[in-house]
Amino acid sequence: MRIELPPNARAAPLRIDFVSALTTIEIASIRLTKGDAICFAADEDSEFDMIQVAGDAERIPGRAFRLRVTGIDPQLYLPAVQLPADEAPAFLEIRLRVIL
Repeated sequence: MRIELPPNARAAPLRIDFVSALTTIEIASIRLTKGDAICFAADEDSEFDMIQVAGDAERIPGRAFRLRVTGIDPQLYLPAVQLPADEAPAFLEIRLRVIL
C-alpha cells in the first residue's frame, strides 16, 4: 500500500489507523519517504520496536511485527521524524497482510 500524504503534512508523530476489526495484521515493512529521502524505515524487529501500538490493538510477540486488532480503533504511531522542507510529496508505504 502506498499513500501520498497531503502537502505540508507533518510526521511528529504520524498516526496510522487500520479499519479492520478483529483481525490479525502482519507488517513486513513501513517506509516514510519524501523525494529521494527515506525519513523512516522499519523492516526488522529493532526498527519495529520504535513504533507505538495503541488503541484497540496489541502486538503479538514473535519475530514478525504482528498486531491483533481487538476493536474498532487500532492505532500505530511512528516515531517523530523531520521531513525535508522541499516541495517533494511525502509517501507512506506499508507492506502488510491481513489474516482473518
